[in-house]
Amino acid sequence: MKYGILLTVILAIALIWYFTQDQLPEQTNDQTQATTPEKVDPSLWKNDSAPIEPLKEPVETPTTNQTQMPEAGSEYWPEGQTFHQDPVIDAFMGMIEYSLCNEYMSPDKNNGINVSDLSEQQKDHLMSHFKQCEAQQEQIKNYSKQKLLAKMSEPEFRKRFEAFFSGAETYTPEQVVNIYSEINKKTGMELLITANMYKRFFQQEITPKVKAQLQAHDQAMVEYVIKQSSFLVACERGADCSADSALMNNMCLEYEQGCGLDFNTFVNTHYIPGIRNEIQITKNLLKNLFNFN
Repeated sequence: MKYGILLTVILAIALIWYFTQDQLPEQTNDQTQATTPEKVDPSLWKNDSAPIEPLKEPVETPTTNQTQMPEAGSEYWPEGQTFHQDPVIDAFMGMIEYSLCNEYMSPDKNNGINVSDLSEQQKDHLMSHFKQCEAQQEQIKNYSKQKLLAKMSEPEFRKRFEAFFSGAETYTPEQVVNIYSEINKKTGMELLITANMYKRFFQQEITPKVKAQLQAHDQAMVEYVIKQSSFLVACERGADCSADSALMNNMCLEYEQGCGLDFNTFVNTHYIPGIRNEIQITKNLLKNLFNFN
C-alpha cells in the first residue's frame, strides 16, 4: 500500500516537472539540419519561416453538454480549493501556479531558488513575483508537495488521483473516440493536465500521426515538439501564457532570454525556423485531431 502511494506521488511530482521544464532533447548524429535542437540568438533568426501568430485573446470555447463550473472562490467549492472544483485538478493547477513560489520559499536552497545565482535580467522580472509569494504564503502552502503527500492519505482523494493515471495498454476504437471527445471539452491548464494524464494514449494515437506529418525519425524530438505545440493550443484555449504567467516565469528562470516574453513570442525568438515550423504544423494538426477549430 505504501509503495502504491509513493508511486502516485512520484507521478504527481513528475507531472509538475513536465510543466516547468523546457529542455530540448539531446542531438543525435542522424538528425537533419531542419530538426537540429539548438538555440540561436534572435538576431540570427532567418525570415524563411512564418512566425507563430502573436498571442491573442483566448478563443471562446463551446459549452454545449459541458457542466458549468462555479467561479473560483464560490461558496459551492470545497474549502481550500481555488482553481477547480475537482480536488485533483485543483491540486495540480495550484502546484503549477505556485511551483516557483514553493521553490523560492524552500528552506533547502540546494533544491530551491538562490536569488544570488540569478542574472540581472532574471531578477528584474522575477523579484516582484517573489514578493507576491511572500504575501501569499498561507495559500501557497495549500499547494505544496508536502500538502499533496498529506492529501494522499485521504482515501477519496487517492482514489480519484489514481483514476487519473489509469490507462489501458491498448485502446478500443470506442475508447479512442471517447478520449478525443473528453479532451475536446477541456480548456486552459486543465487541457494540458488532462492530455498529460493520457500520456499513453498520446504515445499510441497522436505521436505516430505527428511523426508521419513531419516525416520525422527522432522520437524524442517529436515528443518535444508535441509538448510545445500543446502549450500553444492551450494558450489559445484560455491558459495564461502571458509574460507574467506561471509558465513564463518558470521559463524565465530556466532561460533568461524568456524573461518578459509571452509564450508565442518566446517560440518565435527561441527556435530556429525548422523547429518553429514543426511546432506550428503540429499545433495545427492537434487542433484538427481534437476538433478545436
